[in-house]
Amino acid sequence: MTGERRRLTIKTLGQDQVVLDGQPLHWPSRATRDLFLILLLSPKGWTKFDLVGKIWGDEASKEVNGNFKVTLHRLRMALDDKSAIIEHEGRYSLSSEYLDCADHVQMQAKFALARAAATRDERLKWLSEAIAMYGGDYLPDQIHDWAEETRIMLRTSHVHANFELASLHCAALECHSAIRHLATGLATEPLVGEHHHQTLMTCLCTLGRSDDAISHYRYYRSFLQNEIGDTPTGATVRLADQIRNLEAHESRQIGGPSGCPRRLLYGYPLPIDTSWQSPDLPALARELGRGHLTEIGEASEWGQVAASVERLITATMPGTSVILLRRVDLSRPLDLQSGRVPAWPDELVRAVTETLKTVNVLTRGSRLVVQTVGGVVVLLQGIGSHTGPPDAWLGAARLASLSEFSSEEQEVLARVAQLLSHMVSQAVLENPTGRPDTLTAPNSEP
Repeated sequence: MTGERRRLTIKTLGQDQVVLDGQPLHWPSRATRDLFLILLLSPKGWTKFDLVGKIWGDEASKEVNGNFKVTLHRLRMALDDKSAIIEHEGRYSLSSEYLDCADHVQMQAKFALARAAATRDERLKWLSEAIAMYGGDYLPDQIHDWAEETRIMLRTSHVHANFELASLHCAALECHSAIRHLATGLATEPLVGEHHHQTLMTCLCTLGRSDDAISHYRYYRSFLQNEIGDTPTGATVRLADQIRNLEAHESRQIGGPSGCPRRLLYGYPLPIDTSWQSPDLPALARELGRGHLTEIGEASEWGQVAASVERLITATMPGTSVILLRRVDLSRPLDLQSGRVPAWPDELVRAVTETLKTVNVLTRGSRLVVQTVGGVVVLLQGIGSHTGPPDAWLGAARLASLSEFSSEEQEVLARVAQLLSHMVSQAVLENPTGRPDTLTAPNSEP
């Protein structure tokens, strides 16, 4: 290895890839790869006994000891770095260069910053950035016990971070953002606790989305039946019946013992004049409503929707560039400078393009993505189902020197995304006839 600092990317969340100076690293053996991944788990390192046990089992034969030395040599050669592995007092560890580049290590560092945050805004920032890094389960194809233990730990941290964000937004009456994070946590781990599903149902109902509340109940009921052969508790069934029959029901604050803050402030059902009218979301809803759903697949119709969204958000958030992308737009080379956004500054184009490349937006679900690239803050919000790939993405970007996206601005973007979700959730972007822009109606649930 030369004295120059190398470009290193280590992806473990939702994938397994090491990229060194732009080239994917090819491991000479599975044991070499496993040794590297295990060393990434602990900055304090491991003893030889620990490493041999994790890779080859508890065998302490001379053959296994020989394999360890060979694997250690192969790892240094694969990384082209003789100083990559440090041996000190019988413990082996990776140099900090590698630890600092691993996505799961970076995510845990942001969780630590969130725990130490002195203000709500700081906590929101670090939690949002941490969960945006979670592209899926840790090393999904790795079957060893050490990987499964780490997988469960990281998934649990991701879910709890989403619940904490939901609680913070709920306390501030940022209901759409609260629902988004609560739903994301439940989509990641549906069995985390049935009371969370009840809370999501009542939150949706509070915002006048009773149909969505019942749809979520049906999804949860189907999940229990198919995955573990169980059914929802009587309390959840009664709540679904109350919502379906427009009957009064209890609704609590997310993560707290008190009642729903919005209902406590305004009463329930909510008076019509208490809904937040700024920015002009009702006008956007009327404009979107004039379009024909079956024509959204056409570039001209989608362009009109995108232009309306861009006008609304840029008027509300000066200095912000906005784009609306269909799923099909992300499955082919993307030119952000053509058509809808010819005036985007070059640095914003590069940042959004890089974010779309590094985040698996086609499969990650509708989770919020917040990323800073080259001095530009990028926010991507999925549109559509929280339990599957989104039908579209709403993107916003601005120079970090202007400001980060505040929780209020994230709430605006979440509300716009929800308006769009109502429109596109009635159709799915598929390609049954070879035409990438075809829209077909989904199977409706009885």
